[in-house]
Amino acid sequence: MVDAAPASRTDEAALRAWAEDCSLAALRIHHLLDPAGRADEDAPSLEDRRAGRTEGMTPLVEAELRRQTTILELLAGENPVGLRQAVEISAEGRRVMRAVCSRQARGTV
Repeated sequence: MVDAAPASRTDEAALRAWAEDCSLAALRIHHLLDPAGRADEDAPSLEDRRAGRTEGMTPLVEAELRRQTTILELLAGENPVGLRQAVEISAEGRRVMRAVCSRQARGTV
């Protein structure tokens, strides 16, 4: 995903499209790894959920969407420690994913 980032930071449309792709990829991964989400074939698409239709969202996807929203709010704000807080929230997400993968590897899902 990093290799696909637009070279120019001034091309807002390209940056937005890249960020959307990254966000949806992360949500898809969380959906695939969430035991509660694997069996739900009739669930709304992740794109629908990002558009605000969140009924029936699995806990893992819901938490990731909350983290993404919080990170965007922190980065958009004028708080001088917003970037540090965004990094901490991102690290929390990585810890959650490692724990999920570990549980699945042990067969304790």
